[in-house]
Amino acid sequence: MDSLSELIPEDLVVDQDKLWHMEGPQMRMLLGTARDVMEACRKSKWTEYQPLLSQDRFHRALEQLRAFIGGNRSGKTTAGLVETLWYARGNHPYRNVLTPNHGWIVALDMEVMYDVIVPMILEYLPEEEIRKFNRNRGVLELTN
Repeated sequence: MDSLSELIPEDLVVDQDKLWHMEGPQMRMLLGTARDVMEACRKSKWTEYQPLLSQDRFHRALEQLRAFIGGNRSGKTTAGLVETLWYARGNHPYRNVLTPNHGWIVALDMEVMYDVIVPMILEYLPEEEIRKFNRNRGVLELTN
């Protein structure tokens, strides 16, 4: 397979010239479909999280102080994010967590925070659970 475009079924390919000439109802339908697909992908990130063995050991550990140490792409960020969201939402599968609560996410620098962590949070956390997000202050408030 030479390119990603070969994976897309022909009936889902949109001719760019036709796209520019779409009328309002057609464009609304296309945008609605795109929004539905994005929402389905977003929800599946959270509902389909299957931890790696090393991530699962981290999640199940009951010690008060835990560390997940591993090489590049070993799942440290994802495990930490999921753990944080379980705490924030009060639905940790292995610990009793009271809500509402307060927590911190610490990153190497603001670039990592806004280029990696924030997009992951928005990818994993259902939109209806976000009350407000102050990007300037880096404060996320959930509905619980």
